[in-house]
Amino acid sequence: MKFSHDAGYLVAISEVSIVFIFVLMDNSYFNKKPKKIEFEGECPISVNFSDDNKMILLGTSQKHHYLLEINEQNPKPININKIAEKIDLSLL
Repeated sequence: MKFSHDAGYLVAISEVSIVFIFVLMDNSYFNKKPKKIEFEGECPISVNFSDDNKMILLGTSQKHHYLLEINEQNPKPININKIAEKIDLSLL
């Protein structure tokens, strides 16, 4: 589980390879249904926010990294514009 730097978002990773992204609304993360992202064949094990809270980086058990962009134009219902290409950093 990880909060964004400004506490506007909360990311939770479940043990069944699902990532939930909650948005702070009216002093609660549970007033709106979270965005749900399912991973097949790999389990997310780490999450970090960029310093400006516009992007989320997820690392998986398969050493893949996914970049999620948070739509800044409409942050209330969180919009994920794209999942970037898998970047395999195992050789670095």
